[in-house]
Amino acid sequence: MVAQAAGTLGLWWETRQQRLLDEATREELRRIPWLADMIARWSVAHRAGNQLDLRVSEYLAREARATMDSLVANKRVSAPQSVLYELDIVRDTFRGFRELFLVQFEQAAQSSEIDLQGAVRRAVPGAKLDMDFVRRLGLDPAIEWSEHVRAKGNQGFDADLADALRHSSVFISRLFPSTELAIHEPIAAQQPGVIQRLVGAIAGALPMPRSEDHRPDVGERRDAFREFLLLPAEVARVKALHAAWLATSAVVGETHGAPLAVTVDASGVQVGLGSLDPMPQLGHSPATDLSDRQLGAVEQ
Repeated sequence: MVAQAAGTLGLWWETRQQRLLDEATREELRRIPWLADMIARWSVAHRAGNQLDLRVSEYLAREARATMDSLVANKRVSAPQSVLYELDIVRDTFRGFRELFLVQFEQAAQSSEIDLQGAVRRAVPGAKLDMDFVRRLGLDPAIEWSEHVRAKGNQGFDADLADALRHSSVFISRLFPSTELAIHEPIAAQQPGVIQRLVGAIAGALPMPRSEDHRPDVGERRDAFREFLLLPAEVARVKALHAAWLATSAVVGETHGAPLAVTVDASGVQVGLGSLDPMPQLGHSPATDLSDRQLGAVEQ
């Protein structure tokens, strides 16, 4: 009876291992080609090299997250290093835009012509532009991930940022927090015109991270395939900075009658008032042609 029980247990274990191996094989045969296809589509969309398409980028980020889910759910699933390398190359593009947006905000904040904080106060009384929040969006997710792994915290990676990005009204309140010591009603209720238009302007520009993406994830396996996490993190930051720039430009336009305009020349990034093209309407995301030197937004 003991021998029979041991044999039954061994047969169950062998069957289970074979099932997990079959599941891993099926996942690899699906996920890797799907991801490779999205990388190829992303490359085709950016072949001209003059704009960043956030729509195809969001789908690529979703595919990368789904692949990470498979890698974590079944340890027998693996991914070729060539795919990780290609994801890292794609991430370089978002790293450049993230850094560019951060430079734009810093230049605008230092410009006496724009008077950024004064423009915000006049358009949305009792509020300010939170540059610390903008700088938080501009942080390198690779550095944050390394610190997250070393700290072995219980909170999921980028969980606080995900909460800020989940709803456009929450995002606006983080971007333009109240300066009052005590308020009896939210800013949105005090300034329905401007705030509601800002919420409408960035509603389509914000990323919508899933809550399950931000569960505790400091395991060694996630770190081994961290490119599948870092690419969606870069995409989310660029989309958030894009939304923040749209909202800030709209506030400046409310005060000065002209939005923020960005040019790049031999001396570096220049931010001022006015636009190379007619001012876009709130709620629309203008496409940016880098060849025309107008780098204030990216294509939805």
